[in-house]
Amino acid sequence: MVKVMKEISINKDDIKGRIHEWGEMIIWI
Repeated sequence: MVKVMKEISINKDDIKGRIHEWGEMIIWI
C-alpha cells in the first residue's frame, strides 16, 4: 500500500489513469 501511495504521489498527473486501475485502492488512500 505504501508503494502505491508513493507512486501515485509522484505521478499526480497520471492519477486519473491510475484511479481507473486502482479505483478502490486510491479511494482508500
